[in-house]
Amino acid sequence: NEYKSYLSFGNKHIMSDLIECRGCGKSDTSHILLSCLHSYCKRCVLCQDDLPDKRSKVRCPTCNKSCTINVTHENSFAETLDKITSSTWCRLHENEPWMVYCFTCARPLCDVCMLSDHSEHECYTLTEASKIKRYDLQNILRDFQSNVLPLKSALADIQQAKDAINAKSQSVAIKIRKSFYQLIQNLKEREEDLVKSLENVQKAKLKVLDLQEKDLERELNSTVDVCLFTDKLISQNNEVAIICSQDIICQRIAHIKERSSTRVVMETDDIEYIAKNTDTFTKAVSSLGRVGGTRKTFASTSRLEGLIDTVTRDSRVTLTLVAGDALGNAVSNTGDKVTCVAEYLDTGKRGKVDLSSKGRGNYELGFAVEEEGLLSLSVGINGRHINGSPFGIQCISRRDYALLGQCQRTSGSKGCKIGELMHPTSISLDQRQTKLFISDSDNHRIQVWKYPSLEPMYSFGEEGEAPGQFSYPYGLHAHNDSVIVADCNNHRVQVLNEEGKVILLFGKHGSKPGQLSHPYDIQVDRTKRILVSDSANHRIQIFTITGTPLKCIPSLPEHPFGSPWGLAVNSKNQIIVADFKLSTIQVFSNDGKPLHRILDEDVKSVAGIACDNEDNIILCDRGHHRIKVYDKEGLMMSFFGEKGSREGRLKYPSDVILDKHGFLIVCDAFNHRIQKF
Repeated sequence: NEYKSYLSFGNKHIMSDLIECRGCGKSDTSHILLSCLHSYCKRCVLCQDDLPDKRSKVRCPTCNKSCTINVTHENSFAETLDKITSSTWCRLHENEPWMVYCFTCARPLCDVCMLSDHSEHECYTLTEASKIKRYDLQNILRDFQSNVLPLKSALADIQQAKDAINAKSQSVAIKIRKSFYQLIQNLKEREEDLVKSLENVQKAKLKVLDLQEKDLERELNSTVDVCLFTDKLISQNNEVAIICSQDIICQRIAHIKERSSTRVVMETDDIEYIAKNTDTFTKAVSSLGRVGGTRKTFASTSRLEGLIDTVTRDSRVTLTLVAGDALGNAVSNTGDKVTCVAEYLDTGKRGKVDLSSKGRGNYELGFAVEEEGLLSLSVGINGRHINGSPFGIQCISRRDYALLGQCQRTSGSKGCKIGELMHPTSISLDQRQTKLFISDSDNHRIQVWKYPSLEPMYSFGEEGEAPGQFSYPYGLHAHNDSVIVADCNNHRVQVLNEEGKVILLFGKHGSKPGQLSHPYDIQVDRTKRILVSDSANHRIQIFTITGTPLKCIPSLPEHPFGSPWGLAVNSKNQIIVADFKLSTIQVFSNDGKPLHRILDEDVKSVAGIACDNEDNIILCDRGHHRIKVYDKEGLMMSFFGEKGSREGRLKYPSDVILDKHGFLIVCDAFNHRIQKF
């Protein structure tokens, strides 16, 4: 897509009034600016047949983001500014306009707010603040504009590489046909097979470049759109708009940078035909020559399998490195240079890493855990870090469960205020282990506390059926920057960000695949599948991370379910299920095959369950008001707890998890609190 005017950020000629629409290619001034800052002409946005009402959602063809538009109005640049600047009055003090901007709190204020709560903060008048913000935006724009030419250059390099691949493919095709020229007719079939093989190699290479080209074009278009929007915003001389828009623009720029694609051409024209002579042509037709092309190994798509967050001192860790091509598929290349460095950050000591090739692009990495503390594991291929490297692994001493039971900290009491709980049912730590998410079931909300201090921060959710509302949320699991909640009495699963905004919702009441009936617990396994204890349907359902049902583990005579509750996954990705009604613990393979049971008649109404890094099992023996610990074979190692409300005692515990240091965090449901042991 070509713009009819050039970009020149040193003068006023930055954007033409006529812009070619990416949808129809026509020039039009009635452009609609979507919330993602991409623009299309009014015809392309509003001529869709599936717009049932005046306010509908459309999906941006550039970034695929869902955007709400008003069908009766053009969402023009001016209208966008009106929307941004529609609220210029203080929300706390009626009829008080914004007069100053507080840089300490990053918000506009009225005079009353400034004098009462912000008198010692760094505050400027709107005029002064807009000058500062305008200067910042100009620097942001200048820096971001520098991406345009490299993107265009990278696209030109890709086109050149595609032309070279096409030319080389034609050259190799001629070579193939010449080598077969003097062969008898029964070799023709083999000749065409080789040509087809060549075409497959050609298509594979071109596919890689097409995908890279598409990503770079999307990035270029997004970059240009943001630059145009920002420049026009600066030129409007709207002080409030400039102040309020910087964060939006910076977020958009950060989003583009996060999705930035590599600008190094991902494929070359290294296509060869290797002729193989033989005297017995009729018997060796199937082996006459081959078409090949090496696939480059990319560190950014190579991955490390078997990685766990926490390991025990004096144990041995074995991992598998899978080399990947541009599309993330495993490659069978040989000769890639693999490096691996394990360093204990507290002492600076480096551990010995054993590296061996297992063929077909797989490498085995093994090392002994010699110290406690944080271990940095750096893995590289051909001089570049693989995806996610360096990896942080917490090395801890082996927990002596015989000494378990001393309460380290307790927090929470009965109530509905922040920090108060009503029958909490589940807990989970975020990836950084700085936030503890609590399913505050009878308050129909999720609470977020600081960890390890157990100080309340905020909550989200309320009773209801709408997205973001809950009806007795039970199990939850923090995954990446989101939290997945088993919304029990709404018979569904909600995936929300850490602030409570709904990202995904799936499931409804029923017994068919994908439907749920009183889901109790949620877990994400090592292959990023969502496991749900579908309690009233007496089964475990397995979904993709996007909510598509994959399979279920049904209740069968050889492994019955009464009311499955707690779910855990061990280091082998085996699924461990605690059944509340039958008071049993069952272990399944990752594809749902029953492996064994843990037989313990001295448990009652079991609930939450967890695994440590050595695959020991920690169980909430809810009916006996205690926590029990088993080894990976199912032999009981230890237990603690008794019924009571004093610190260290329990009353119907519903969930248990471990932090990276091996401490147990218990959801003490009927004492309406959280305890750490």
